[in-house]
Parts: sequence; C-alpha cells; structure tokens
Amino acid sequence: MPPHPKTPGSPGCLCPPKWEGGGWITVPTVGGGRWGAHPDAWVPPGPHGQQHWPEGHPACGGRAQSPIDIRTRWAQPDPSLPPICPVGQPGTPAFTLSNNGHTAVLALPPSLRLQGLPRSFAAAQLHFHWGRPGHAGGAEHLLDGHRAPAEMHVVHYDVERYTNASEAQHHAGGLAVLGVLLEVCRPQNVGADPHPTYDNILSHLGSIRYAGQTTAIPSFSVQDLLPPRLDLYYRYNGSLTTPPCFQSVLWTLFQQPVRISLAQLEQLQGTLYTTTAAEPEPQRLVDNFRVPQELNQRLVLSSFPRGESQLEAGGGGGGGEGPPPPQIAPRALAGCKAAGTGPFTDVLRGQILSAPRNQDTWVLPAKLGQGLGAEQAGGKPTFLFPPPPHPVPMTEVASVPWYSLLY
Repeated sequence: MPPHPKTPGSPGCLCPPKWEGGGWITVPTVGGGRWGAHPDAWVPPGPHGQQHWPEGHPACGGRAQSPIDIRTRWAQPDPSLPPICPVGQPGTPAFTLSNNGHTAVLALPPSLRLQGLPRSFAAAQLHFHWGRPGHAGGAEHLLDGHRAPAEMHVVHYDVERYTNASEAQHHAGGLAVLGVLLEVCRPQNVGADPHPTYDNILSHLGSIRYAGQTTAIPSFSVQDLLPPRLDLYYRYNGSLTTPPCFQSVLWTLFQQPVRISLAQLEQLQGTLYTTTAAEPEPQRLVDNFRVPQELNQRLVLSSFPRGESQLEAGGGGGGGEGPPPPQIAPRALAGCKAAGTGPFTDVLRGQILSAPRNQDTWVLPAKLGQGLGAEQAGGKPTFLFPPPPHPVPMTEVASVPWYSLLY
C-alpha cells in the first residue's frame, strides 16, 4: 500500500490530509462537573479568585502549572520532535457543542487520534479562551509577553493507558493539549472575511447562549482549525488551566497563529453567559483565561532550530536580555488579503523596520507599504506591539507572526 500523502504545510508528516466527519460524544466529567471546569474558575479577584485556587485545589499551587509566557529565545531546539499529525475518520454526521458556564466546548470522538507524540492520544474535546469586548488580549499562553486575542485548546488523552480523559487527567502525561493562538485581521482588510472552518463553530454560539445548553452542529474537518505548519511548535510539561489544575498535560503550542475576523472574535466575546437561562441576572462569559504561571526551571522545547524563523537584530544599540524581535511572515500578511498584495518574500528580504524608542508602532518600508495597499491608510501600516529599541533588518522571512496587523 502506498504511503499517505503529506499533509499540506506539514513537512515530513506522513498522515491522512484531514480529519473528516464528526461524531457524538459526551464531554468527560470530573468531580461531577464538566471536564476542566469548576465554580471558582475565572472569578474576578477576591476570595474566590485565581489567587485562591490552591486553597481548595492544592495542585493549583504546584510548580508545573499552565499557562506560561514562553520566551522564545530561551526555548531549547529539539530536532527529534516530529510534526503533529492528526489522523482518524469517524464518519458520523454531527458534533455536540455546549456551554459549560466557563467556555464553549466541542466534544470530539476518540477515533480522532494524534501521531507525533510519545504514545497514541485520542481526542476528547476542544474549547476556547478569550477576553472581553474592547480589550486586545484573551489567550492563555503568551509568546514573549504578547497575549493574542484568543486561544483554542484541543484536548487529547493517552488512549494506550487510560479509558477516558477523566481518568487520564490524574496521571502525569495522561493528557496532551494542542494550543492554537487566534489573531485577528482588521476590518478595513479584505481579509476580514470570517475563517470558514471556525465559523462552523462560532456561528452556532447563539444556540448555547446560556450555561448548560447544548446543540448538534454539522461535522467538519477539525484539522482545518489548526495552523498550516504542524511541524513548528513549542513543547513543555504543564497542567490544566482551571481547577483542579492537575499537572498531567503535555502541552504543544503551535508557533503559527490562525487568523479569524474581528466579527468572529466579537462572537466569542459577546455571545455566551456563565448563568443559566433561568437565572434572573445574566452574567456575560468574558475573560475566561488564567494568568501566566511561573516556569520554575521547566524546560521549553521547540521543534525548530533557534533563529530559524526569527529576525536577526541589527545595529543601533539596545537589545540586552529582553525578548527577541517579533517574526513577520509573508503567509500571514497574505492571509489578511490586503488590497493589491503580491508575493512578499522579495519585498521583505533585506528591508528595515524602523522603530524609534518609546513609540508603539513600527513603520514599514515604503515599498512594502505600497504592496499592502497602505496608501489607503496614509501610507504607514503599523504593528500593534511595542518595538525593540533598535531597527530590525528583515534578513530572513519565514512563517510565524503572532501579532495582529493594522493597515
């Protein structure tokens, strides 16, 4: 039998190109509640806030907690880490989407598996973390101090050793979670069109507006929710990000974000409630992310060589021991579908992004600005993140920015 074709965008990944179909499955429970949810989760600061979780759940005060702020220059390259390969075809027509009072949860059938991990892991569910309207951040993991607008987690359990996620979460390495950072194309872009695969979920949030509600949605290719490059990721040992915070998770955070529209982000931020339909005072479900936890000498691995997808800092002083400059990718720029765009590699290579000290924008070279249709915005497209204290030569162009762009 000939080998499976390589998954597009995932070099070296010999596996079926898609997860296809869908299926019914009950979200695993823990302590009588939904998996990963707890009444104390995401409560504002106070006697029941995140800082008090260890009082009722000792593991929440452990030394291997999640999420973390990944400092990319300190990640240890490990060339032995293989691409992540989702496999499996359940062949049933629907998924179950629910509001557990803390997030939107899409139950997944265990016939969906992951290759590229130490053992075989079966899918359990996926869910989202986000902020609130008018605020930029909502993701749980940070990259060099940057918090993306939202984050998706795809939860799997070790099917070789455990019967379900509820059992697996009690054991080190029992769970494997894929983390996907969600960035936003700005509304003035043609690329503000909704991400079609994410729309398969987000367009149904109105049917699970209140806690405890569920709905059936048509199945779709779950792999299409993931970034194209499944071979570029960070890996570390951590925990559930909600009580009971068991330290049983093998984390894979993809380096490449997925871009959704601003309207889709607003659906996440403004549709759901933490309260049931019967409660007299509805409470919006917002800010359902945990703050970053201490690394505590844990090792963060990267599946790619250090500097492979990063810009080399140019002259001009500064630098120090701070985070490395952000990465800029032709693919991500093209993903925003700015008017008049063409191939970006030739435009970017060798160019300079200037960044005066104490300013919050980078000014793109004129040639690049014109290529992005920037004349419609005064010719100065900007990046929404603090600049480094020196110019950054665009000596290498790759495929990994996690920063929102505004033209």
